[in-house]
Amino acid sequence: MEHTKDVLAVAENICFSYGSKAVLCGVGAEFSAGKVTSLIGPNGVGKTTLLKCLAGLLLPSIGTVWVKGRDMRQIKPRELARMQAYVPQNGSVLFPMTVYEFVCLGRRPYVEWSISAHDKEIVEELLQYMGIASMREKFIDELSGGERQRVMLARALVQQPDILLLDEPTSALDIRHQLEVMGLIRRIAVEKHCAVILVMHDLTLVSRYSDRVVLMKDGKVWADGAPGQTITVENLRVVYGIESTLFQTEQGLVILPLHSVGGA
Repeated sequence: MEHTKDVLAVAENICFSYGSKAVLCGVGAEFSAGKVTSLIGPNGVGKTTLLKCLAGLLLPSIGTVWVKGRDMRQIKPRELARMQAYVPQNGSVLFPMTVYEFVCLGRRPYVEWSISAHDKEIVEELLQYMGIASMREKFIDELSGGERQRVMLARALVQQPDILLLDEPTSALDIRHQLEVMGLIRRIAVEKHCAVILVMHDLTLVSRYSDRVVLMKDGKVWADGAPGQTITVENLRVVYGIESTLFQTEQGLVILPLHSVGGA
């Protein structure tokens, strides 16, 4: 496939099934450097499945995922881990570990025998960049939700990825920390020139912080474009089954759900 410089990841005609249940059907989308793209849609439409296909965690039955112009199936796992990083929803830490130790794990794709001075320098830079240097000796289970999410992002960023894949990065966060994390994600996309791909449910946050929105319905792409082109009253009616009112503000759309279609 011809590689366009700013297009870092491409889903081409992706199909995927869990057993006999088809989840994705002919999905196609492109993801560009420096841009935040949000995957939205009701529960069960295949958003997280698509994200996992893009991350290489699931193998499509049909179609191809291209990473920087290369078929993902031809890229060795270690090399792929240098190209992209995946942060799952509510990622767990199985063993007691400090923030510093946890972030250092993100350098595994580069480490030969032991972590080098260069690796440590990158970790230190990321701790400062993410505003978590002061908590380096804290254990992960001592952190608040917002702090923990910053640490998860830091671990992903020390991989120095071109593509950052995030599954519901604001789930279980309060309003303040949702804004802080989304602002940080937006800054990462621009300053690190990453293609950031999110699965999100909060459409107001999606509108405010996304460059592009991929709206999914029944395992397919229903609409793909700028937030104002994709999040419309008609699309919310057809895809989510709700009537709504949209308010345009300087920070983006505010979505006011009114009632379900046919409801009171």
